[in-house]
Amino acid sequence: MKAKCLRECNRMILPAVVLIIAVLPFYGAAALALSSAPFYIVAVMGMTGGDAGEPVSVAIAGMSVAGGISLLVLAGAAARLAVGIARMESDPIHRIRSHRLRLYNFGAVRF
Repeated sequence: MKAKCLRECNRMILPAVVLIIAVLPFYGAAALALSSAPFYIVAVMGMTGGDAGEPVSVAIAGMSVAGGISLLVLAGAAARLAVGIARMESDPIHRIRSHRLRLYNFGAVRF
């Protein structure tokens, strides 16, 4: 019964180590997303302070916003990696072929 389900579902039973490796990027993504908040707070403080028009304050605010955005992008990448690990399939060649077929249907890939 189990082999039949594995063939039909085309899914793999994840070992405990792979499950741990899949969960850790979620924690990393959450930490990155939460650590982007202080960057935005510093940016708001730099833009609304008494010396808001000074070039140094503008530079600090710009760097803070850029740092916050980069942390959010990295958090998204870590979350996508974790989802990819959690949805690991037993036959990666089949997945590549089906993905390539979807791209072909959109006209992005020519065989």
